Amino acid sequence: MIKERILAASQARVTAKGIFFRGLHYSCTRAIREQWFEKATHKKSWKITIYYEPGQSEGIYIWDSERGFEFCNLVMPHNTWSHYQLQRYYESLQKLKSLKKQKLINKKRRSVYRRKGILWES
Repeated sequence: MIKERILAASQARVTAKGIFFRGLHYSCTRAIREQWFEKATHKKSWKITIYYEPGQSEGIYIWDSERGFEFCNLVMPHNTWSHYQLQRYYESLQKLKSLKKQKLINKKRRSVYRRKGILWES
């Protein structure tokens, strides 16, 4: 049985620490993929429309016209991480993305070299 949810709409602010709503910070895949927090670090923060379940603070939702509602998790209680710790966290995410991209590039190169009969050693 699917639980029907009634969502209320409101405004939240994208900041370097996360999507700030009612004193808490949230994050989601889309925000990380589109580097919202990094952009907010270098530029001014901005407002977005979010949706939430009244009485619940574990998460909020953002609307993506291609994917529908996306759940945003509570990142941390307010002021738990310092700006430095948060920055290191996002830098680590960027390094992981870079390593994954490099791994895919190397995989494609190996495939091309195999087709051409060239031995690939890593």
